[in-house]
Amino acid sequence: MYLLLLLLGTETELLEVQLTFLKESSHIRRQRELSRRVTSRLFAAWDRLAAIEQAKLESTPTATCS
Repeated sequence: MYLLLLLLGTETELLEVQLTFLKESSHIRRQRELSRRVTSRLFAAWDRLAAIEQAKLESTPTATCS
């Protein structure tokens, strides 16, 4: 009976550790998702800015020396 109680106690501790790992891994997954989303938005904004700058350069008349 005593061994069974020890075994159940050990199993409970292992279960707590496993739950902690699961929570941490899901937290890391959410952080990665957030990071991907932010990075995607930054690159989209960068592309829009580059397109605006390119349009400005193309619409500006170039001065020629005579």
